[in-house]
Amino acid sequence: MHSMRLNIQAHQSDINNLYTVVHQLDARMERIENRLELREFQEAQARFEQHP
Repeated sequence: MHSMRLNIQAHQSDINNLYTVVHQLDARMERIENRLELREFQEAQARFEQHP
């Protein structure tokens, strides 16, 4: 029983690590999306500005 419990705890730890990695990737994707939206806004705005 003890070895089964240790095995289950190891699996739970692995799953928690995977959730952490997914959360980090999700946060990174959100930052990238925000940067892209800002760039698209700047490009759209530049089309309407007069260039000397």
